[in-house]
Amino acid sequence: MPFDVLRWIVQYLHVFAGVLWFGAGFYTVMVQLPALLALPPSIRAAALIEFGPRQLRYILRLAEVTIAFGIVNAILTGRLSDLPATLASLWGWAIGIGAVLAIAAYVLVQAGTKPAVFRLIAIARRVQQGDTGGAAELPVLARRIRLLGYAQMGLGAAVILLMVTARFS
Repeated sequence: MPFDVLRWIVQYLHVFAGVLWFGAGFYTVMVQLPALLALPPSIRAAALIEFGPRQLRYILRLAEVTIAFGIVNAILTGRLSDLPATLASLWGWAIGIGAVLAIAAYVLVQAGTKPAVFRLIAIARRVQQGDTGGAAELPVLARRIRLLGYAQMGLGAAVILLMVTARFS
């Protein structure tokens, strides 16, 4: 019985972290970014400097925890011990494709969103110091971050659909 409890806890933590990960992405793109863009430039810069790194760290750590617990969960289910049989099942395909898409979403944040956010913060600091030219760059970067966020949301929706498919296969 203790092993079953461990599997249940790991699975719960995996799902919980995944919901928080993709939920944070939805919140950032649908609520936080539009609210930041509506602020006056002087206040916007200060808010971006405070929110940007924190939100990014939060999302990246949740992604890492989700992926790590997903790997542990796949090991604890015992289905990976017979990989050919696992790959022949709907569960195996759903889990495999879902894992690849989750890792792709993580890489998207690391390679695309993170540099854009830090560029946004650098410009926001310049704007705070009186650089009026930098203010024109902020909406362009915000659009790029929003598009990257939409891509992450799409990947997240696909991952959730695949995980539900795996769960009921």
